[in-house]
Amino acid sequence: MGNERYEEGETVPTEVCSVPDRWVFVRFAVDVELSHGYGGAKHIYPTEQIEEPADLFTNGESTIQSVLCEDVHLYTTPRHRLR
Repeated sequence: MGNERYEEGETVPTEVCSVPDRWVFVRFAVDVELSHGYGGAKHIYPTEQIEEPADLFTNGESTIQSVLCEDVHLYTTPRHRLR
């Protein structure tokens, strides 16, 4: 179980978001840490505090909820603050 970092503007990997249209790209709106958990779960933490989980992505909540893969958990607090 490793961690990966993505910067603002990078495309969200397909293991997190299954995009139905190959021309639609979902991008991170902030720098994030992607942590792989047990059973294939993925946890996405911002590197700085945000207001809403949808703030992680440039596409907003209405779009992102419909394309997230199973077992993806979104957080508004950086991981190091939760320990």
